Amino acid sequence: MTDDISFESAPLIEIVAELRWLPVGMQPVALPLQQQIIIGGGGTDITLFNFARQPEIIPFTKAERLIPEGFPAPWHQVVWRFRDPSNTAVLLQIGAGIFTANALQPYRRWSEFRPTVENGVRAFLASRPENEHQQPFVGLTLRYINGFSSGLLGGMTANQFARDVLGFKITPPPAFQALYANAEEGSASANLLIPIANTAKTMNLQIGDGSIRPVGSTEDSPAAMLDMTVAETKPVAPTLEAVMACLDTSRDIIHTAFVDLTKPIHDRMKPQQGKSQ
Repeated sequence: MTDDISFESAPLIEIVAELRWLPVGMQPVALPLQQQIIIGGGGTDITLFNFARQPEIIPFTKAERLIPEGFPAPWHQVVWRFRDPSNTAVLLQIGAGIFTANALQPYRRWSEFRPTVENGVRAFLASRPENEHQQPFVGLTLRYINGFSSGLLGGMTANQFARDVLGFKITPPPAFQALYANAEEGSASANLLIPIANTAKTMNLQIGDGSIRPVGSTEDSPAAMLDMTVAETKPVAPTLEAVMACLDTSRDIIHTAFVDLTKPIHDRMKPQQGKSQ
């Protein structure tokens, strides 16, 4: 079963579990106006202050303000980042209308990251001012960013790897094919929006070439980038159970698709049975 597979040499760079909400009284149809909303105190300041005091995030003692004191911050802009000095692979972020839990390299598996997400969400929910307690989440996403670098490319270019291994075949019309000096030296990218059957979710899938800096290296190396984001299209109830159930389902969708997509190189990624990524 794919749910029992994790990989010792997984290409994962980062996971982002993100919650977004609107100010009290604003309807989802007004989302294009969100950048006009400025942090000015009130409920937002209370949430930020209370979040840092919650027992669930006691290990996250290193706090960094990303927007200088006194500067206005747009809605859905992260303001504070919290790190656990004993675990550099995770962090929590919060701002007006946004909360994220991030897993970084060296990432191991979802079962190890999930408690951080759950504790972060629990702390955030407890931090909301009373008038926001029933405010639903209008954006709930889980994003997996992967970079297949030299050890997994098997001597291929990123473009060749995306086409011949992952199966993303992008063929330009004849008028453009005639312009190629060497088709193998070209670069291509794709961006797909996929409605997920029998759910209210969509997957945004992006594939293209790029570069990453492997852990322990001082230099960037070429990579085939694979970015998968599953988003809930309907409002999610502001409860821990509803949020985690939504994230668990999104993770299962991403994991199943990833395992199937990468079958040709499972030997290079060194599969391990047990708790899945």
